[in-house]
Amino acid sequence: LETFGEVSGEAARRVLILGDMMELGDDASELHAEIGRAVLSLRRTTELSCAIFIGPLSANGARVALEARPDMVIVQLPVLNDALSDGLAGLIQSGDSVLIKGSRSQALERVVASLRTIRGTTISPDPQSV
Repeated sequence: LETFGEVSGEAARRVLILGDMMELGDDASELHAEIGRAVLSLRRTTELSCAIFIGPLSANGARVALEARPDMVIVQLPVLNDALSDGLAGLIQSGDSVLIKGSRSQALERVVASLRTIRGTTISPDPQSV
């Protein structure tokens, strides 16, 4: 998250799309809450337009962020499906810097695919290459 803050300095808006991290064992809930605290920490140094948390575990991060900063734009989605992927892609504007991160099993690349379909956009870097 810190690197995102550093490299997105010229962006019109900064958007985080964060999915569940899988296979964390008994500490999963607390580790997802820690992501919420990290978003708050980033918010102190980088202007975030919104943070979108996807999945039941990520709800812990959304809750922590909302409790501390009710003025912040936080979205919590229990699941990601094709319609929601299209909706998220529709929120992203030219000039935005977007971080999409989550376990592979969350298939967050659907948001990138929706962006490509909706806007005919070239995405950098290609998510399949990282």
